[in-house]
Amino acid sequence: MRHRSPLAGIAVALAVLAPLAVLAATIPAGSGLNGTLRNALDTKSSYAGQPISISVVQPFPQGISGLNGAAVYGHVGQVTPGGRGTNPQLSIILDSIHFSNGSKAQLYGAVTKLSPVQDQKHRRLLATAGGMALGNWAGKAMFGGSAGGAVGAATGFLLSSNNKSDFHVPSGSPVGMQISRPLSVP
Repeated sequence: MRHRSPLAGIAVALAVLAPLAVLAATIPAGSGLNGTLRNALDTKSSYAGQPISISVVQPFPQGISGLNGAAVYGHVGQVTPGGRGTNPQLSIILDSIHFSNGSKAQLYGAVTKLSPVQDQKHRRLLATAGGMALGNWAGKAMFGGSAGGAVGAATGFLLSSNNKSDFHVPSGSPVGMQISRPLSVP
């Protein structure tokens, strides 16, 4: 009769359980990741191909702690600055995820949440005030009356309402991402 050493039993148990550990650290397609933007973006100054990075933050999908310290890297896809009748747009393409242990993987997914800051109200107030001052001056100079200020204010407001404001996404802003293929986390 042959006796096995206790180490052989441990080796067999590890060989059986190792594939299960890999399965437990796989994030399924459709899962969301939370992050914070590491660099600022702006529809006025960002450009197609500009590199971006996002720190992955808690809560992690399925509580997978291997995401702690991970960073997502990508780049700006297309940028459309705001303007008269043109809405500002900015797309982000996700490329890879780098884990804290030094390994990395290709990441398939999309940004689902980005919190831009627009200064539309400030722009409208400046345009309305500027239009009122110009209209008031023109009304007095041309017609000798005071109605020009009200007409100028209305014109300034309408012109600024059609002029779409660029937006800025500051560093540290929250980012939501959804992965479209399963992701193995070491």
